[in-house]
Amino acid sequence: MPIVFFLKLLLLVAAIGSVFVGKKILHLKDDNLVEEVVEEVIKNKSGIDIDFTPNSPETGESFLKVKKISQTVVDNIDKI
Repeated sequence: MPIVFFLKLLLLVAAIGSVFVGKKILHLKDDNLVEEVVEEVIKNKSGIDIDFTPNSPETGESFLKVKKISQTVVDNIDKI
């Protein structure tokens, strides 16, 4: 059981790290695909609804496209 907890914690740290790399090193905009996929994975695997950019409005056509793609990725992640 401690190994499962450690792996989940490691996944969470890696996910947060990927958002950090995307924003600070790759200079991706708020609510980008990487960020949204990470948020969806955390939500589906842990039940925690997290938003890494809470001050950005999650509206608009481009956001809805990103959200749809991220949901598709999360729905199919177990098939990879």
